[in-house]
Amino acid sequence: MCDLDYIPSHLHWNSKPLLNKFYPEEILYRRVNPNENIDLPFATISLYDISFNRSGISNNMLCEREDVLWNVDPEKDIEKYNLEISEIIVKKLNLEVKDEKVIRLGKEESINENDLNIFIILKLTHKPIDCNYSHSTIVFSVEGKIVDNVNYEYTLGSKKYKRLIIKCRKILNDAILKKEISF
Repeated sequence: MCDLDYIPSHLHWNSKPLLNKFYPEEILYRRVNPNENIDLPFATISLYDISFNRSGISNNMLCEREDVLWNVDPEKDIEKYNLEISEIIVKKLNLEVKDEKVIRLGKEESINENDLNIFIILKLTHKPIDCNYSHSTIVFSVEGKIVDNVNYEYTLGSKKYKRLIIKCRKILNDAILKKEISF
């Protein structure tokens, strides 16, 4: 239950069902912190906890663009952030594995043959929280392990994956501001 009275009621989760399917043309809104570049917000952040608000689709809107600015952390003494908002439009969903994108190095990007066997999976995941039903994340997996703040140093924080991480960041940054991202 959302106990923050300033949060608009349409954002309250109230045990509404998870929406595990993301739709083409759905917009993903993310607030951009002051230390991030609005045009390249994924250039420097850790790739394990990327959250955003999903818009939903025309017959089932989950949030408005500005809703991503509401503070949902009761420990912080702020109602709404004064930050920039980046937008990603989901253009195409991979039909084999829903809402996932597999990132691999091509032969021209590889240093050795082993590089071709390593890949990172990005998965769009609806993860509502009490005061934000539209809250969602991109979950990263590498070699079968979901990346989190505990194993980040040994997974995506490792030099072993440096070229793949650069490619992931490029794909995400290229998707900003009405550009395409294919999931």
